Amino acid sequence: MADVALNKASLKQQREQLATFQDFLPSLDLKRRRMLYEQRRQESELREINAAIDDKYEDLSDMMLLAGESKFETAGLLKVAGVTLGSDNIAGARLPRLDGIDFEIDDRPALDRPFWLPEMLKRLRDLSGLHIRRELQRRRVAALAKAVKTVTQRINLFEKVLIPEAQENIRRIKIHLADMERAAVVRSKLVKAKREQELLNIGD
Repeated sequence: MADVALNKASLKQQREQLATFQDFLPSLDLKRRRMLYEQRRQESELREINAAIDDKYEDLSDMMLLAGESKFETAGLLKVAGVTLGSDNIAGARLPRLDGIDFEIDDRPALDRPFWLPEMLKRLRDLSGLHIRRELQRRRVAALAKAVKTVTQRINLFEKVLIPEAQENIRRIKIHLADMERAAVVRSKLVKAKREQELLNIGD
């Protein structure tokens, strides 16, 4: 605990600090609750994306069987050309946002292309998009978890350090001022008694 001056000016300063800390704490707690709510929502969305990926793999399994039996070369027909990112501000936390995905599809005409290829490319594109969305969603969840941790640390600092310290400083200063006031009263009484005694001695 830092040393503080034991006087009225310091008492006023400590009271103002305590009031500031106590006023600021509810807004921090509200911010944390908003972040926790958003974190749960983003985690739920991540679970939904994972489930969608599992479904897409099931949808793709029959196509993979056809591709496996075919001699047609499918490698390189679908590529991710670019990913456009933005950001969201949620309760003060900056989260990455997926704004768009560009795919390159080799759709040059070929007489020997199998009938199932367009559908397979569509499903592969959907699956690739979901994988990219999942990676961004993981980053969003991680960013929120970090933000929640930071806000929680600040709340703990206020609740467990700054507010108790200010309260203890106020208690110490008030005790010291009260002691000084009592000492001043005692000195005043002693001076008065001494003067009265001196007047009595003069009268003798």
